[in-house]
Amino acid sequence: AIIFITHNEIHSRLVGDRYTFLALGKVIGAGTSDEIGNEEMRRLMAGGAEMGDLEQELAEI
Repeated sequence: AIIFITHNEIHSRLVGDRYTFLALGKVIGAGTSDEIGNEEMRRLMAGGAEMGDLEQELAEI
């Protein structure tokens, strides 16, 4: 087992097959590469729901 910290989806797909996503010290998502699609991985890497809320707020401006 290794711990690999990155914000690069491509690098993470090359290295890992199981993922745990943290934001502010809390687990916001986890799963295998088969369970987590590209869009979901990007969303979780960007901070999870908080980033989705921010993107929606910005789109409304």
